Amino acid sequence: MISRFWPHLVVGFGSLAALLASIHVLLRKRDSRAAALWIGLIWLLPIFGPMLYLVFGVNRIRPRAISLGRHKIISRPIPEDFGETQPMEAQHLQQLASVVGHVVRQPLTPGNHVQPLVNGDEAFPAMVAAIESATMSITLMTYILDNDPSGKQFADALGRAVKRGVAVHVLLDAAGTRYSWPSITHRLRHAHIPFAKFLPAFLFTPWRVTTINLRNHRKLLVVDGQTAFTGGMNIRHGNVLADHPNHAVQDLQFRVEGPVVTRL
Repeated sequence: MISRFWPHLVVGFGSLAALLASIHVLLRKRDSRAAALWIGLIWLLPIFGPMLYLVFGVNRIRPRAISLGRHKIISRPIPEDFGETQPMEAQHLQQLASVVGHVVRQPLTPGNHVQPLVNGDEAFPAMVAAIESATMSITLMTYILDNDPSGKQFADALGRAVKRGVAVHVLLDAAGTRYSWPSITHRLRHAHIPFAKFLPAFLFTPWRVTTINLRNHRKLLVVDGQTAFTGGMNIRHGNVLADHPNHAVQDLQFRVEGPVVTRL
């Protein structure tokens, strides 16, 4: 009896799974291109499409981060009337400030100094110098910290900071540590530099496969709570164009000083 109806049950289950997955995509995916691709995959691959979305498409980190942030961070959106009380030269930024306020939910802070640094040629010496001058704390977060001349320069500077008694905290993306072999983590461990990997994910550990596509691409260095560096630049020698690397990468980093450093 059941054998007669199992094809209908499979089709019904597959359709229900695809419908539920599609609704989740529409409600959760902010990128319209990603949403369209996932919906196409869900319906073109019955059963398997919803399963793939469940494993790789659901962001399980964001809700956790929001729940933690709700208890630790007090923020407010930029007021709608921003610009009306600002100097004339800032009023043309009112619309931009309003949009940014709704996206990041952080207030604007005046009195900041932002210096653009072009490529690793400018950024890396400034960042290493800041690490060398640290007296209290260093927080470094990056996607890639390669085990190459640039990465070793940072690791050595962090090691010297640890010996000076500076509180050092390093967060590396687990996937980013695999861009060079051997990994820079061996050098960090040997120098007694405190570090952690963001979301280790391995194919042979099924409970971690669901986080394999959730990577931390933030690049951030904060020194003594006074000076920060942020932008799009990973720490790898390919960013140092003066040395003519085989795989040159052009990018920007920004040196930031002022009240916004507290937000970073």
